[in-house]
Amino acid sequence: MPPHRIQRKRTKGWRLPLDTLCVTRPSRWGNPFHSGDRRQDVLDFERWLVALPEARDRALLRPLVGKHFACWCPLDGQPCHADTLLRHAAALTMIDVLPSLK
Repeated sequence: MPPHRIQRKRTKGWRLPLDTLCVTRPSRWGNPFHSGDRRQDVLDFERWLVALPEARDRALLRPLVGKHFACWCPLDGQPCHADTLLRHAAALTMIDVLPSLK
């Protein structure tokens, strides 16, 4: 199963699935932007993420490759910063794989 976003829950007995990183605040991967407008917060997070020097040399994103991400955002089709992380991790996977195909 390809990496995807999982909604965290507080129900009794619920556990974070294997190969899943918690990307909620205040974790390392949490979105520091929270204005109340989820779309704008996700855009701000993406701008912030790509501006980080560690993201440019891919060191920051390497631990995300192949992982699922758990966030509190509902799975309602609205944007979530975890979607941004998934997209960047997938792009990193392609960057690492493509040279080996030559």
